[in-house]
Amino acid sequence: MKADERDVKEEMADILPHSLYYESSVKSVHWLNRRRIDVCLALAGDMAGKRILDAGTGDGYMLQEIQCGELWGIDISEKRLQRAAKKAPHAILRREDLNHTSLESNFFDGIICADVLEHMRTPANAIHEMIRICKPDGFIVLCLPQEINNIIARVILWKPPIINPDHYHLVTGFFLKRQFKIRTGNVKNIPDVPGMFCMHRVMRYEMAQYGDHKPY
Repeated sequence: MKADERDVKEEMADILPHSLYYESSVKSVHWLNRRRIDVCLALAGDMAGKRILDAGTGDGYMLQEIQCGELWGIDISEKRLQRAAKKAPHAILRREDLNHTSLESNFFDGIICADVLEHMRTPANAIHEMIRICKPDGFIVLCLPQEINNIIARVILWKPPIINPDHYHLVTGFFLKRQFKIRTGNVKNIPDVPGMFCMHRVMRYEMAQYGDHKPY
């Protein structure tokens, strides 16, 4: 992990704490982020007795809602991990770069990665790493913002587009298909409208689709 990238993420932890979204006084912002958590957990399903990773846990808002056998969270930012520890003191937290972690292969029964890949300079590496550390019969739940739809919606409402300086990539469905090399088993749109109009998409990938051989 490059020291300068860690420094950037620590700076963003101060500039954009996740409380601005999850505890927003703007009802639509609060609803959207609460809905992201609910849909991710719904697609993850019953996690009782399972070892689950919140990849890119941030300030811990998703982490504190996960009910499972053994809960893990990783993030590149030490400041965010300290906040996450207060919300989920029972979780095992590690400072890791999702591009290349020190975690064992085939270690987790499931991984939830919500609104993380767009913040990464090399999202393909992060996908490959999640596939590596997830068990052959496990699952990966991804949540991604529909960046273009967010911009169009604000323009329609006569509001200036919000450009997050920490967003490096527009992660498309085509990109995900190329990296995972399997079809997503389930997709939910937030809000529940056609994908071309939604603000976020949540997808579940089943590792069992790879059979005996993962691609990475």
